[in-house]
Amino acid sequence: MSLNRKTVVLFWVLLLFFTTVILFYNNNMFLILGFMMLVIYSLGCLIFNPLQLFIFCSMLVMTTSIRIYKDGVMGYIGGIGAASGYFGTPHLVLLIGIISFCFFSIKHKSIKSITFNKIDIAVLVFLIFIFLSSFTAPYKEASNTQLNFYVTLTINMFLWRMAFKNINKKEKILIYGLIVSLLLQFSISILQIITNSSIGLSFLGEGTVARRQGVPIPSITGTIGHPGPLSLYTLFILNILFPYILMKRNHIVTFGFTIGLIMLILTFSRTSLILLFISLFIQILFIYRSKFKNISKFKVVLLIIGSGLVIIFFGNLVIDRFVNLFNADTDNQFNNRFTHLLIAIEYIKEHPYVGYGLNNWSYIVSINDPRVAEIVGYRNEFFFNNPVHNIYALYFFEGGIFLLISFIVLIFLLLKNLYKLINDKLIVLGLFGCIFSMTLYNFTGWGLLNGGQVISLLFLVTSFTSSILDQINTKVGETFES
Repeated sequence: MSLNRKTVVLFWVLLLFFTTVILFYNNNMFLILGFMMLVIYSLGCLIFNPLQLFIFCSMLVMTTSIRIYKDGVMGYIGGIGAASGYFGTPHLVLLIGIISFCFFSIKHKSIKSITFNKIDIAVLVFLIFIFLSSFTAPYKEASNTQLNFYVTLTINMFLWRMAFKNINKKEKILIYGLIVSLLLQFSISILQIITNSSIGLSFLGEGTVARRQGVPIPSITGTIGHPGPLSLYTLFILNILFPYILMKRNHIVTFGFTIGLIMLILTFSRTSLILLFISLFIQILFIYRSKFKNISKFKVVLLIIGSGLVIIFFGNLVIDRFVNLFNADTDNQFNNRFTHLLIAIEYIKEHPYVGYGLNNWSYIVSINDPRVAEIVGYRNEFFFNNPVHNIYALYFFEGGIFLLISFIVLIFLLLKNLYKLINDKLIVLGLFGCIFSMTLYNFTGWGLLNGGQVISLLFLVTSFTSSILDQINTKVGETFES
């Protein structure tokens, strides 16, 4: 590194340090902590590859739901809330991304650009309809806050795309980052179980720890707000890790998968548990039909035995949770989901093309309280405050048929392209299982949008899938030209 570059780096680190000192005298501890972390991160960029560090740290940061509001609306449920101004987790990821690319350009001078493919275009089209749905929203505090989140997240996705383009060992960075994020969530979850309550991390997104119907111990939330989205987040990662645990000499991934499996069980999310077994069964079928030769049959047997032991250890709790589903006196999940969907359908019929506005369910349905009570047959605030537990119905409600179609097209392109490459890379098989599971889960819950962490992971997975597609297309082009 030349003297000039060293001077630039030193200037940046000193600027962050002195800003932290100034904030210390203003007694703003939240900002002090933030700037101290940026100083440490900047030093990390000097030691490690800045873009690899960016990808790795993004996966840790996105498990939180940091929200700094201007004139925030207390108790608004939907997306990441409602306010006249919002700064949160995606902005923090964007900030460390900018820092990382600055350091990378100082170290390496040039940055490889990306070429847009169908998946990238589908993301941009989806964002356009998100943008349009914010215009139709009567409650701008909710729609503008959510639009802020989506725009920043999309920028992050293309930063991840560029980062994947400019680094080596991208698969290893992704896998190890996901494992570390699982371990952090698992550690927090164990503390929640031990203390039988939240542990004071609400500023990072920790939710209320409470018992779920049918089980005698508290259901964990980590820093992902609720057992539902935490289970979907864990389901994503378990699908991605699964093909690697069958490889020879891959003990770290096996350990991470085991921790993740235990954590998924402790969420007591019935949908995620069912979808895990379905998606893993499909992955096993693909593995035995594929050309992968480094799969250990011994580890397959070990996996079956290990899973059996986990099921035996937690079996009674899991069985009680499922049995309770049919007890109408204590668990009305079936009825709630169906009724919620009926409410959504009634509203969608009136505005099928433009919808009611981004992140406006709670506002629209609440002000039409008497009508909803008439549809349902009784009054229940659950239906007013909580968005419909079906992502497809929710997008239909918010942005009309065009927003729904743009989302479905994006998911379709992801599944289609991953299926084409499923025999080329193990990571592709895991990504396919991940998107497949999410596609089904979306019919039963809104965990994808609840808090923002899961959809952030979806955009990261999308950027990685898009980068793999780029890589394959580049190789095909080189072969054709030769």
